[in-house]
Amino acid sequence: MEIRKLKKESINNIIDNSETYIHVLVGLYKHVFPDFDKAEKIGFPIVTNETASYILERTHEKFPNNTVDINFLWLNKGFSCCETETPIDDFEVFIPDNIVTYKKEEA
Repeated sequence: MEIRKLKKESINNIIDNSETYIHVLVGLYKHVFPDFDKAEKIGFPIVTNETASYILERTHEKFPNNTVDINFLWLNKGFSCCETETPIDDFEVFIPDNIVTYKKEEA
């Protein structure tokens, strides 16, 4: 279990520099998981409702014609907003143990 910061400035930078709403989600994952490219599968990191709302509102502002797609992407691949056994603050990400499955290295 780990808690990582996800500052508003970082979120804004990722959104502002993304060409599509999909790039926003990938950018957030790459920010939270620096070894993202080595991952085969990543489960759902957890944020507060306030953090999730901020990310979605900013993404909708940037890509207003894709509201439905953004919501479905977030529901399917986004961060979770459930309660954690360890309380987290807004703009923190709770990373449960064993959330990342890494690619097997080829010999």
